[in-house]
Amino acid sequence: MVLASSGSDVEELLENPERSRSRMPFSTRIALALAGVGLVATALLLLLQRNQASSTGLRSRMHVFLGLDETCIKKGMFYSDPHKMDGTSRTVETSIEACQQRCGNTAGCAHFTYWPDGGCMVTDASSMARAAPYQYSDIVSGPPWCGGRPGVDGILFGAEAAVGSDIYSGSKTREVMAPPPGVNGTTCSAYPACVHVGISQGNCCPNDDKVTLGCCKGFQPPMVKALPITLGAECTLFPGCANVTGSCCPAADGTRLACCDAPLMPLI
Repeated sequence: MVLASSGSDVEELLENPERSRSRMPFSTRIALALAGVGLVATALLLLLQRNQASSTGLRSRMHVFLGLDETCIKKGMFYSDPHKMDGTSRTVETSIEACQQRCGNTAGCAHFTYWPDGGCMVTDASSMARAAPYQYSDIVSGPPWCGGRPGVDGILFGAEAAVGSDIYSGSKTREVMAPPPGVNGTTCSAYPACVHVGISQGNCCPNDDKVTLGCCKGFQPPMVKALPITLGAECTLFPGCANVTGSCCPAADGTRLACCDAPLMPLI
């Protein structure tokens, strides 16, 4: 009886699979439901992470262009024909400003192009502006400076501001410091030597060009005329006057020095 009943039950399950599913244990159904919920939650989490990454990338790109002077820096434009200056190469810069400053520090640079991957190219005035393809619409280009040329309009970079040099033309424009005023001030009339030579108006010590004139030092002592040396009277011709220069026997004023008559040292 037991074996027959067992066999009939197996046959009935094979013949009616719906019945077998309907008799699925409750715990199994709960486990399957939880697994389904887990799969749905995992899919939603992946989708959320993807959206966050996309949003972060967009904010990052927006941050790059935040605050740029649109009248100076152009987005979606690049320079080519040629795409770089002779003697330069592509560099990787951390920001648009760094690429622009590289152009400003390169003699002859007229424009820069900054690529989305950080690539920086500098070009001269012979290059032409081009519209970038859609996939490169984040390209940025512009001149070596915005809002006035540094060194001309009062804007200088770093150490160049300290020495006052024009970093773009290569010429030094070091500021000339005015010398301190003379002992009697700066006016010409306060210095008798300046008045004596006919300069009595304006400033002399220093003048308006920051140059101190020679008359500010007072009258120069008169030049002493060198006395002529009489032939045969040179001191070097007389052993006793060997350490004296000029004329000795006689001197230029006609005086005969005592060293002229000094006895010769006897030879031993």
